[in-house]
Amino acid sequence: MLATTTPPPCRKKKVWIFTSGARGTLRKRGAYQRFIVACMAQQVSSITKRVLAKQMARRFGMSLRNAYTHTYTELNESLIPGGIVEQDGAVPATRGPRIFQLDGVPCFRLSGLGMLLACCLDEIDIDRRALLFRQYLDSDRSWRRDPRKDELLSHLKAYPEFTLELLKHGASQYLEGKADHPLSAFPTRKRKSPAST
Repeated sequence: MLATTTPPPCRKKKVWIFTSGARGTLRKRGAYQRFIVACMAQQVSSITKRVLAKQMARRFGMSLRNAYTHTYTELNESLIPGGIVEQDGAVPATRGPRIFQLDGVPCFRLSGLGMLLACCLDEIDIDRRALLFRQYLDSDRSWRRDPRKDELLSHLKAYPEFTLELLKHGASQYLEGKADHPLSAFPTRKRKSPAST
């Protein structure tokens, strides 16, 4: 049985990572959210808002001030309340506002749900997405002893594109509120116990 995650408050469609509408277009906020999740997925450690803003300014050709505003908005209004991104400590600061000198500059990383959503993004190459999916299955407590974990990993090894496409379908269903977990799109097979044969 899948461990159900608590439904994020953003299920009222504040996360626009996937295309929507009859034409299948991606909103501008969706492009920013996808970029933030993709940047965090490709980082080895946590990342600050300023570093994200610099990369966003370079990618979208906007000023650093506008990029920081978009980064701040997407993180604080959508991705953090949605459980996709979580705060991961702080970097000490020697200059800047007094609050940052005392508490440090907050750093962010992807949560488990964020790792699953990053596996669905086409901006990341397929090997990295498969690695993220393996990391999620190894790090999540509910999957450590689950017998379906080996089945999912072997399916991922044999058919990576199909497995990640199923995950993408499950993640979009989860964000729309139609599924309890992004991995619920995977079919489950009931196995016979060896003692009953």
